[in-house]
Amino acid sequence: MKTLKVLLLESHPGAGDTTADQLVQDGHQVHRCHEPGDTGFACVGLGPDRHCPIDHHIDAAVLVRAGDEEVPTPHEDGVRCAIRAGIPLVEVNDD
Repeated sequence: MKTLKVLLLESHPGAGDTTADQLVQDGHQVHRCHEPGDTGFACVGLGPDRHCPIDHHIDAAVLVRAGDEEVPTPHEDGVRCAIRAGIPLVEVNDD
């Protein structure tokens, strides 16, 4: 199986942890737009190192949404970037 570089997006901090663990267990590389514990405003691309995962090859993006919220949260801002970059996007619920 080919190792994929996956951009993991989540509606709330920690919502995608189980999915991330499974992807890593299956041999894929997981990249995130936000550091653990951040507020959701500044993504890693705006941080001191400016290391946006999308600046490097990403095979697919996975958005993990917690609960049944209908309105996107600030932690989901990477969805726009993934769509703009033409990265395939899959949305899953954490329940």
